[in-house]
Amino acid sequence: SFLAYNIRKRLGEFIVMTERYAKINVRKAGGKASLNTYKYQFTMPALWARELELSRESRNVYVKLDSEEQQLVIIKASEEKEVNDTLKLLKVNVRDDGHHRNYLKFAIDLPPLWMKQLGFNLEERTAYIILSSEQEIILKKA
Repeated sequence: SFLAYNIRKRLGEFIVMTERYAKINVRKAGGKASLNTYKYQFTMPALWARELELSRESRNVYVKLDSEEQQLVIIKASEEKEVNDTLKLLKVNVRDDGHHRNYLKFAIDLPPLWMKQLGFNLEERTAYIILSSEQEIILKKA
């Protein structure tokens, strides 16, 4: 319950949920993008970002498209890998949350073509996300 969560928070105990549903932010792309281009953004929970050891200074991640499982896998870029059609190196956008002091928001702009392949669009944008024990985030269409 909310009260139990606040008591645990005061005692310094944090419970990290490992699965949840989230909305993918979909909006028109700006700049010189064509008229029908959309931008897909996933905001990850701050505790998950800490589990992946992401920070303002260290914010590179690899995003891998797994066509067989119909999912994206997000992992911290700790070692250099060869980028190809199914693996991209991306920077996580890190910014201050305007409502909470010392709280950061972590957001990733996901490849539009991959998001379309997974079935995401303006109407269908609910994702099922999992923080796995291998320190990776798995994102699937709900």
